[in-house]
Amino acid sequence: MRITLDGDGCRIAGHARPVGLPIRARGRLGSRGGFRRLGRVTGVTPVRVTGPGGTGPVTGLQESLDFFEGRCGGALM
Repeated sequence: MRITLDGDGCRIAGHARPVGLPIRARGRLGSRGGFRRLGRVTGVTPVRVTGPGGTGPVTGLQESLDFFEGRCGGALM
């Protein structure tokens, strides 16, 4: 899926990716040229991975999320 982000959304996604966190975003879903696109994006937030999918390297990274939360200016969902 392709998403066009504003400055804040791009900053949050840019900090989430190196530590292996997915992001949650709201927007309008569209299809063009064989790709799904999310337009008018709002509410970009990193998401903690829990449950069966939260094992492995991501779990180890989540133990030190205080650093990430401090850089984004708030707690994760």
